[in-house]
Amino acid sequence: MSDVTAELLDCSLVRIDPAWALRIPSSLALRRMVLPFAANDEFVFVACANIHDSAALEAVERFVGKPIQAEAADVDSLRQVLQRVYGLQSAASGEGRSPLMRTDFRQGGELDPNDAVALCDELLFAALVREASDIHIDPCPDNVMVRLRVDGELEKYRTLPTAVLNGLISRFKVLAGMDIAEKRAPQDGAFTHRFGAASTKIDIRVATLPTKHGERMTLRLLATQTETLTIERLGMVGHDQTIFEQMVSNPHGMILLTGPTGSGKTTTLYAALRKLTAAQVGNVITIEDPIEYAIPGVAQVEVDSADKVSFGRALRCAYEESQTTCAWRRLGNKHLPGVYTT
Repeated sequence: MSDVTAELLDCSLVRIDPAWALRIPSSLALRRMVLPFAANDEFVFVACANIHDSAALEAVERFVGKPIQAEAADVDSLRQVLQRVYGLQSAASGEGRSPLMRTDFRQGGELDPNDAVALCDELLFAALVREASDIHIDPCPDNVMVRLRVDGELEKYRTLPTAVLNGLISRFKVLAGMDIAEKRAPQDGAFTHRFGAASTKIDIRVATLPTKHGERMTLRLLATQTETLTIERLGMVGHDQTIFEQMVSNPHGMILLTGPTGSGKTTTLYAALRKLTAAQVGNVITIEDPIEYAIPGVAQVEVDSADKVSFGRALRCAYEESQTTCAWRRLGNKHLPGVYTT
């Protein structure tokens, strides 16, 4: 172990790396108040309430398998983060161990059903801890790469043996109501995952794409609790937020939301809609493909793949009503992408 640092760490400001946090049992983390949260080439950084608890720190070092550097943490913020990370995990397992991390795989062996469940749970939980918007499972010639999209950037989470791919993909397909026998055509599905007995639920959209080395899968994570989707929480600087709120409040006009995947287009759009519903501004209708968040007070219309409810038909019906605010999301080439208009 290296020397500890003197300044107290505010854990609420730290983004936790699940690749390290989930290596230790929840019982150790919660009882001794220790949290591996990041690493560099030399050390794994561990937030702890008592920097003189050498027994706990030595235990952490054994589990992470790398030298650690202890960081004295603010007790209140550390307790809150520990409960968020390990409280859900402990509730999910019903025990004080760490079932969601690092499933052992037999060399060259297929993934058995129990391991498939554990591995899927691990990936979903890691994405929740990391606050990722997407999980990417990419088959490569010699292995399977799992990456998380965080703040629009893809970061490597872990590498898996090729033999586990079929079991992992099949497990997610079952959860999403997809055809596990179809491996040569793209598919999409969805499911809701609840973490333990807690109230945390995540809606997950799943899509597969056949590639040369196997099926590629992308999982988009959508929080079901939409109360936090507000303009104030978007992270805009003060001047930009003021301009945006004024534009949203205008009685007529158009706002275009553009940007790459993960840049926050959908979140920004829904935050604007929440502001309108809070102000009780006329009728609010959305035309979406697909609906990602349920917003109370908004009439949300999902485009039908059979074209029974197309963008054009839904739009004409919406504009027949007076004082209507209409939002389109994820439109094709025939329409303006990401349009919010009144």
